[in-house]
Amino acid sequence: MNNAEKTQLLLRRTLAALGPYRTDVVFIGGFAKTFYCHLSGFRDHGLVSQATLDIDLAVPEPLLLRENSTLHHRLEDQGLRRYVGLGLDNRPAYHRYHLLEDGIERPAVVYLEFIVPLRGPDRLTPGKPQADLLAHALRFIDLLQDRPVTIVDPEFGSLRLPHPLAYVIQKTRIWRDRQPDKAQRDQADAFYVIFGFQADWSAWRVEWLRLKRARLKTAIVGTAVYHVTHLHGA
Repeated sequence: MNNAEKTQLLLRRTLAALGPYRTDVVFIGGFAKTFYCHLSGFRDHGLVSQATLDIDLAVPEPLLLRENSTLHHRLEDQGLRRYVGLGLDNRPAYHRYHLLEDGIERPAVVYLEFIVPLRGPDRLTPGKPQADLLAHALRFIDLLQDRPVTIVDPEFGSLRLPHPLAYVIQKTRIWRDRQPDKAQRDQADAFYVIFGFQADWSAWRVEWLRLKRARLKTAIVGTAVYHVTHLHGA
């Protein structure tokens, strides 16, 4: 089984495990952009997006318990196994979920990971949406969770994705803080979404204004608008 096939299997097992949690999560990162083609307004202009092997899910913190079963237990029941990543202090810093077939002796290339919003000052401890689940805490994730869109994929069913505008803002806002290779991928992802939805950008100016009014730090959106305009000509 190659890595692309493993990612497909990982997605199937993840969706089966989510069950009642399906409306709590938002698919984010490079993985999400591949499903925007199912959203009204997207136009296929022949651009090829870089394949992503890992799956990132944004979840609230705390994440309410559903049907008396934690998300961790549901993932294990569907054939995923938890890999515990250690921080500089040698304490658990994050959880990743591997396919059972890949084991947990070493980090896998194909994995599932959870992300929670980081608000306020930087924190030294990981996010903990549930008692047995650790997640990365990152800034601007709340933007991706705000008014997500739902698409229906013919193979995988309904998936919640960030609003394309929020996706572009977040990718554009964080690029200066990313490693060079990741920053390039982020900007490629943002351009893919902008180009695909270019017919809708004028109508989304209303959404720009709503986001600016809704957030306390309007400079965040203002900075993103500047970068989107100058980097992509949007």
